[in-house]
Amino acid sequence: MIPLALLTCLIAQKPEWIYLVPSDGDAMQHPSPMALPLLTEHTDDLLLAFQPDGFARYGELRYGDSDSRRVALLVLEPERGEAQLYLDLDRDRLLEEHERAPRQGDAWIVDLPVETRDEDGQLELVPRRVRFTLGERAGVFSACTMGYLEGAVQLGDVRVPVRRVDGDANGFFTDPRDQLWLDLDQDGSYSPLSELWLYTPLLELAGTRYALRSDRLGEDLEVSVVEGTGHLDLTLAVTGGAQSVRRLNALLVGRDGSAVGIRALGAPVEVPVGEYRLGMITLSLVDPDGGAEWSFVFSEPVGRRERTWYTLEKGGTLSIEALGELEFREGFASGPEALQPGDRLIGNPALYTQDGLLINTAYRGLSAPRGRYHSMNAQVRLEAPDGTVLATTSSGFG
Repeated sequence: MIPLALLTCLIAQKPEWIYLVPSDGDAMQHPSPMALPLLTEHTDDLLLAFQPDGFARYGELRYGDSDSRRVALLVLEPERGEAQLYLDLDRDRLLEEHERAPRQGDAWIVDLPVETRDEDGQLELVPRRVRFTLGERAGVFSACTMGYLEGAVQLGDVRVPVRRVDGDANGFFTDPRDQLWLDLDQDGSYSPLSELWLYTPLLELAGTRYALRSDRLGEDLEVSVVEGTGHLDLTLAVTGGAQSVRRLNALLVGRDGSAVGIRALGAPVEVPVGEYRLGMITLSLVDPDGGAEWSFVFSEPVGRRERTWYTLEKGGTLSIEALGELEFREGFASGPEALQPGDRLIGNPALYTQDGLLINTAYRGLSAPRGRYHSMNAQVRLEAPDGTVLATTSSGFG
């Protein structure tokens, strides 16, 4: 494990904001943990390089963007001795014996980076420290991001110390469960009664409304008096209407890089006026035939340059269609006209939303038998003009 002093240096992405993990016993060492479901069978795409000896249960943690690579985990309870935790920290979908996490007291503590992408689509791995626990009585398995981001913001004429806590164990700091601590009296301590708020785009302090503008990593936070607000809402043209939508989460990004989350249809969120675009959508739909639900993730493709911006006026309500008319693009590594007999034809089919978000994950579950979920694949055929099948393959979502 990286020494804490070194970890602090690595995580100081900007001089104004430093990620800190306080010592044992500190009230802000870690927030309340988030429960993670464990299943008796692992997902179809996970490989094990060893045979688990004991009662094995499997889980997944998406630590980063909704299209980030999942962190697979195995909780192994042998007949004798303490429970063991294996974590696929390199996210290669292969669990190996050397990936057993070290146990510290009643928890496992590991250095796990947030996986995200910058404005140019380049992969970013931002260090964090995560604590996993397994309840001895109820057997509930949980995770939380340890520590907090520490910095300061300008509030009027005063520079106010700030701490930001990841409350939902995804490595980010702008979600509804995330905590914002403001040391308003600047006494060096933080009162949970008068100096703690859940993160929201709008904050009221002493009768004055302020707009909070922040990137998801929490490295930029601006607090300013609200000059005007409106409401953002999502619509979705889907068979069965809103009742067929089991879950929906959307990330909207402002021109200034701020992040706004919407967690349901028909639930407008009040935000400062400005321009916004869709950055990510996760969606789960009810199966009309009563089977396992259908889940999809759409996100910005790497190198995306053309973006659709929506303007929110003061006092207005802006309704944005989440998916719109989907567009299927074939895409080939080389044009078919350049191929010779015997050459391989490499295709890259892609499905985009109306605003240019790319589908990258699709699966069925978790209501399938024994709580599994199954990745979905497309069967692809290459046919001659007369209908003769020349080749077949299958394709998932990368």
